[in-house]
Amino acid sequence: RASPSAELHSLAADLFTHLIAQFGWGVLVSDARFVGALLDACVDARLQSVRSCAMSTALELLKLFEKERDIGGDEAAAKRAEDMQPLLDALGGRIENFVAMLNIEPELAPHLTPFLRDGGIPDCLLVTPVGSARLKLYSLLALGLPLLPEEAQLALAQCRLFEIALDAFERYATNNMLHSQVTSMVTYALREGAPRALTASLVHDASLPGRLAALASPFGEGGDVDAE
Repeated sequence: RASPSAELHSLAADLFTHLIAQFGWGVLVSDARFVGALLDACVDARLQSVRSCAMSTALELLKLFEKERDIGGDEAAAKRAEDMQPLLDALGGRIENFVAMLNIEPELAPHLTPFLRDGGIPDCLLVTPVGSARLKLYSLLALGLPLLPEEAQLALAQCRLFEIALDAFERYATNNMLHSQVTSMVTYALREGAPRALTASLVHDASLPGRLAALASPFGEGGDVDAE
């Protein structure tokens, strides 16, 4: 976190990813101090590249746990769940911070903003990119949502996760990676066995039916484009 070098942060993410692949995710997630520092970096790091590095590492840990958690019988699965608990606890304790970060626009390269402004593009038409850190955060929340306890899932809903995510889905109409993560969250909330309050937040608070109706009728209620 002390270095301002984005290249160094990227190398650090690669190093952690290879360590996890080589030695297993349990070596890292069972240390509450490590996962606490990791998620603090996701939330509090001043540099976007540091946040992105930390989220890449946390995401890799969740991916491997999801892939391996049912391998080897009940006893092995229970041990993996126990190892993962510090990371899930740390994630659940920072729900409000993570959701708030979804509203933070990425930092553009210094040369990019003047180019856009001087190009004659009206401010109202400029859509700031999602940003690598925010994309990874959406991935982290989509993968973590089914693994979190119900209390943490409801905290996500109370922080307007679905409303923010569906707004982003509509705003970034061509970002397939973002759409995939938002779709995963929506699918989980609608599946049988999901907490009812989570489903209600998606359907009522985030107005899912109205959004779907708008997508199905892009030219208005009658389906016709007004002629001039």
